[in-house]
Amino acid sequence: MRHIGQVHLSHSGKPKIGEKMVRKRKMSEAGFYHVMARGTGRQIIFECDGDRRVFLHLLQKTVDLSEVRLHAYCLMDNHFHLLVHADLQKLAECMQKLSGGYARWFNAKAGRVGHLFQERFKSEAVDDEAYLLTVVRYIHENPKKGGLCETNDYPWSSYGEYVGNSVICDTRLVLELCGGIDAFKRFHVQNHDQTCCLDNEARYGKYTKDEAALFKKAEDILGDVPTTDVKTFSKPRRDALLKLMKTNGLSIRQIERLTGIGRNTIARA
Repeated sequence: MRHIGQVHLSHSGKPKIGEKMVRKRKMSEAGFYHVMARGTGRQIIFECDGDRRVFLHLLQKTVDLSEVRLHAYCLMDNHFHLLVHADLQKLAECMQKLSGGYARWFNAKAGRVGHLFQERFKSEAVDDEAYLLTVVRYIHENPKKGGLCETNDYPWSSYGEYVGNSVICDTRLVLELCGGIDAFKRFHVQNHDQTCCLDNEARYGKYTKDEAALFKKAEDILGDVPTTDVKTFSKPRRDALLKLMKTNGLSIRQIERLTGIGRNTIARA
């Protein structure tokens, strides 16, 4: 395993009494981070191409001012992915400016108030060359996995900057590791394992392997419906979803754990 560098990062102080405890971010020895931010309640944060253009303009401006180097990005309807090289503190400042600035613009345009993004942004450390390339491909393949289009046809990711002219991304390192543009293209179309990067780590990282598999199976069955929302639906819809989970192989005990709904209700559905 080849590492891609090392940086020295400062440690934050202990939280004060009464402050909310948050999980400490894992520091990257190489200074590379895969970042994802999602709309609160999975709401759409990019309603049109104009929204995406505004966001990319803010992204370029923010990384230029925050000593953050951008290596990849992808904008989906309700979330976005970035691959960056930065000091962890600089990354936090950059994301605060980016998400805050875009949220203020979006809220003013839409006539809404309140949070646009869900909690803190998610991040994972990227410390070796093989995983760096895996993350780049994972980010670029989001539209394909989402059923939108082929990776090379999506206009709102950095894939086009790698095969054409770079605008806001530093493409040199990844192209060097791949061996050039043609090799970069081949790397994106070759058969490979569907590596679970940040999305699945963020959703299931606090669970054991078996628990994570259970949550993933429920997600595959329910699609965009969170398991914890099932109990909030009307009885007909709730029961239909419970029956769907049962017919797809989940036990009453598993469904009870996933949804918080009593086993008698599940059994009758």
